[in-house]
Amino acid sequence: MKERENTFGSKLEYPNIHIKNEAHLSISGNSVNGNPEDSFNPLIDWVGAFKGDTLKIEINLNFISCRSAKLLLKVLITADNNEGVKDKSITWYFKDFEDKRLGDMIALDLKNFKIKFFCLG
Repeated sequence: MKERENTFGSKLEYPNIHIKNEAHLSISGNSVNGNPEDSFNPLIDWVGAFKGDTLKIEINLNFISCRSAKLLLKVLITADNNEGVKDKSITWYFKDFEDKRLGDMIALDLKNFKIKFFCLG
């Protein structure tokens, strides 16, 4: 199968969102200003409609605003509720206590994901 990569729009203040091999989602960079709905709403639709046995999500955000964190949570809950996906995993990269704490709080709302945390600092 030919490797395919999709990228939702990204700028310095918006996260880099990549979909690779149709089952590997990567969210990285910053999500601090502007209109985060422009980045996250298409992603919410994508994970809700995703069809596949496995979905792997990597999160490696440098900075994230409260509004972006709420939208990220909505993305992950939508993916968590997608009953067609049997194997769901998140790898959360964090640099400090606050990053890890955000990941821990989000993990409390997810029932069907396997979550791994990795410290980068």
